[in-house]
Amino acid sequence: MALVGFVQLYEEVLDIRCARGPAGDDLLRWMRHEISSRGNGSSIKSVTKDVVSPMETSVPVASKAIDDVQETGNKVPAKLLKKLLYKKRDEDGNVVQRKRSATDKETNEKKEWVEDVDLLLELPYLPHCVDYSGCCQAISINGNLLSPCLTRPANGSSYCRTCNNAGNKYGTLQDREKVEVGHYEVTLPTQVKVTNKETGVVTVEDREIVKKEISYGTWLQKRGIERSFVEKMLEEHNLDITIPESYFKVNKAKAKRSVKKTTSTSSDDEASSVESVPNQAAEEVVATTPEVEENDDTKSVDSTSSTEEKPKKSKKAKKEKKEKKEKKEKKRGRPSKAKTETVTEEIEEKVAEPESTSADVEILDRIEDLTYFKYNGVKYIYDNEYTIWSLKDADGDIGEAIGTWDPEINTPDFSTDIEATD
Repeated sequence: MALVGFVQLYEEVLDIRCARGPAGDDLLRWMRHEISSRGNGSSIKSVTKDVVSPMETSVPVASKAIDDVQETGNKVPAKLLKKLLYKKRDEDGNVVQRKRSATDKETNEKKEWVEDVDLLLELPYLPHCVDYSGCCQAISINGNLLSPCLTRPANGSSYCRTCNNAGNKYGTLQDREKVEVGHYEVTLPTQVKVTNKETGVVTVEDREIVKKEISYGTWLQKRGIERSFVEKMLEEHNLDITIPESYFKVNKAKAKRSVKKTTSTSSDDEASSVESVPNQAAEEVVATTPEVEENDDTKSVDSTSSTEEKPKKSKKAKKEKKEKKEKKEKKRGRPSKAKTETVTEEIEEKVAEPESTSADVEILDRIEDLTYFKYNGVKYIYDNEYTIWSLKDADGDIGEAIGTWDPEINTPDFSTDIEATD
């Protein structure tokens, strides 16, 4: 009974310290086998000494994690950060709920219930007061905070199964430590389908998506969360965590996502670049209007002749506008490889006409920056940058980037090879 109690305590300490080690059942079996093989007597006195050495050699990751925890002093174990949960609310401030169901295996009775949707309050990378040694050593996107993954690693590994399957695409804690806070970024290869407006030819081009770390203040503002709310949650959970003042700086260009084809009052670079095409069109319309009115004033003799000449002038204005547009399209051609990226993006943007929403798309759930949807019976997700990722299994393990999501018509845009397999 004493041995069973020890193993139970061992599992609790392993869980609290977020450490890695053999399962409690395995440890209990090894200990019993060792004791029975040695029998009763003085030889049992050396059980502890003999068992420690095999454990360290067979599972080196476990012993390393325990040593790291001891060396960190008063740092908060990273696993405790997963307790920072808060209720998801809609635009009216009401708590969002979802329906859940489960089937009893014995009675085959299906039970349904409604529960509140809880969200995890992400924290930035805080190596000065948080101990990440016992958790997954990979970096997760976490709303572009690019902070450590807090999941418990798989047995015998330094990474969780999800990060391992994704190939640690966002780097590791070792990579993160080499870069100053606020400047971490990763480059992800992907493929984008590009349609030429003139020829209608569809090509697949290799691209690189750069994910840059955003400040914690920017992350909070994008979600409408106050700084005082974060500090209150840390206090309520008795977590001795201090977030530096510089982390709360807000990058205005990234705090709010601009809406396409709307007049912007913001002076940031991102919004102006997205909305430059509608603004140019508006300037052209305003510029042609005075020209028509001036010609009408100089050539009109009476109200009848003025009425007859107005349609002619409007046609002339339309013709001039059409010529200007054709000149611009010629300039947007592909004279060199240096301008290929800019041209293809403009062409792709104009081809996607928001005629209708595809009936094959079903939105399943939205959690933080990830939206789960089903297309032609297959489940996918897309993030807040509208990048579509495949799902490797039913557990939701994220695969590779396979396309982009069009928010205007709510349809996925896959590469050619993906569409062929669907």
